[in-house]
Amino acid sequence: MCGAAPTLGWLIAARVAQGLGAAIMMALATAFVADVLPKGRLGRAMGLMGTMSAIGTMLAPSLGGMLTTMAGWPAIFLIDVPLGVVTFLILWRTLPSNRVAPARDRTAIDTLGMVLLILTLGAYALAMTIGRGQPPIWGVTPVGVE
Repeated sequence: MCGAAPTLGWLIAARVAQGLGAAIMMALATAFVADVLPKGRLGRAMGLMGTMSAIGTMLAPSLGGMLTTMAGWPAIFLIDVPLGVVTFLILWRTLPSNRVAPARDRTAIDTLGMVLLILTLGAYALAMTIGRGQPPIWGVTPVGVE
């Protein structure tokens, strides 16, 4: 959706959807790995996930800049399509089939905490954007600012 966005508004909407999907994937990936792997291999898998995340964070700006220069800005989004297909095919072939998991005593979702976290992080992001890097604290002047 991002790579094919005809206007800035569509691009922003697609990025919001992409961000929500990424947030869900980040949260579920750890739970999924913990559910699929035996306890003895869990630490290694979590370490590998953290390493791959760090490598992606390190390489993304350089590779994205190179890709944008060579093929234009939509390419940074469109490259995800073949990578996603390859990833899906690898997972389809290697992950175990569905199995009935034993019933677990799971706690309920903390809806109030989730709403408060979303509002707090949204307010912080808005304050940092409007304040140009300095959160507005009324009645307090930062050191060195007159």
